[in-house]
Amino acid sequence: MTIPEDNIQLAMLGGDAAVRHDFSAQIAPTDAEIEAVTAIAASGQWWMGKKGHPAIRKLEASMAQSQGTSYALGVTNGTQALEIILRNLGVGTGDQVIIPAYAPQSVAMVVQILGAEPVLVDVCLGTMTLDPEALSERITPQVKAIIYVHLSGVVGAIDPVLSIAKAYDLPVVEDCRHAYGVKSKGRPVGSLGIAGAFDFQSGQMVSGGEGGVIVTQDKNLYGRCWSQHNCGRRQGRPRSEYYELGSNCRLAAFQAALIQAQCQCWSEELPQVLKNLDQIDACLAAIEGLTPQYRATKDQSPTWRYLFRYESHAFQGLPITLFIKALQAEGVPCEGSPYRGLHQILQSRDSQASFPVAERLAQTVVGIPYSIFLGAEAPIQEIGEAITKIQHYAQQLVQSSRDA
Repeated sequence: MTIPEDNIQLAMLGGDAAVRHDFSAQIAPTDAEIEAVTAIAASGQWWMGKKGHPAIRKLEASMAQSQGTSYALGVTNGTQALEIILRNLGVGTGDQVIIPAYAPQSVAMVVQILGAEPVLVDVCLGTMTLDPEALSERITPQVKAIIYVHLSGVVGAIDPVLSIAKAYDLPVVEDCRHAYGVKSKGRPVGSLGIAGAFDFQSGQMVSGGEGGVIVTQDKNLYGRCWSQHNCGRRQGRPRSEYYELGSNCRLAAFQAALIQAQCQCWSEELPQVLKNLDQIDACLAAIEGLTPQYRATKDQSPTWRYLFRYESHAFQGLPITLFIKALQAEGVPCEGSPYRGLHQILQSRDSQASFPVAERLAQTVVGIPYSIFLGAEAPIQEIGEAITKIQHYAQQLVQSSRDA
């Protein structure tokens, strides 16, 4: 990486930004997306109807095929997808569900909404996903399921988790919110456990604004989830018949059409994105003090944030908050860790426990939006030069913060 000339100033101190790129153009709606939504509006059929809306059925069929499952069910969002799966696995009051200690808070909230207790397991430092070596000791007779989060599109050590779960006869539910299109050893995520929950909220690469999909191989589970998401009705029976307590968690046709169009765009963009990820991984790994999230195979890609760890000692003690501000000033959109350790948030028996890896990640992770890595013109080299520039002049930032 090129070391900046001594007469170059940091952008945060009045110099020119290292990255000059309009990232907004990379996430502008495509003609296909606009046409898909316009076609739904023009049709006048906006609801699923008695036999399901064609746009919703098309998305469900596409998701089942792409994720290697027999069934897919469109629902309102990824959080309710998780809730519906767990509820229909029998999770309820007095039960426990194992979740990673470093994960979206909504994962824990879903468990609590059902009256169950989240049981935290620390994560692996490299992958930032659930650590199988810490799993067995957390399993109790009250545990009814394990939620495995593919954080930022990384699968991690799911195979040992599946083996442990099998030994205890526990279902593994995959949280695939960041992992559309991701595979593990050729196997699509969502097909590895009993069911997978996908989220298409506005922060995702593939987005309908909101929206979610459940995928599973289990016919009985699918049937129960279908009933749950459609007010307690059953497939093939009159709409006036209700068989159990359910809710309206149906996916809207507009969302289904938009998500389907974006799925197609993403499949076309993915090869270039993976190439860009390889380049940014190599670029950041060559800079002392930075460690990209570990991807075991090259077909694992983030559809939300690209994450890496920052160690201040390699930047002359520059605090991570100042590093992030300096990187933003250099033209790179970024943010600090999106999560805290869940034990620091939840009111549970784990609140006073220690989860050292989750705590370390919460203090050292930096995230870059996925949109930076779209297209052949992604400014990978410039991002590396921006960080090298900050490292080279870190002492100036440290001193200026002391003088402020």
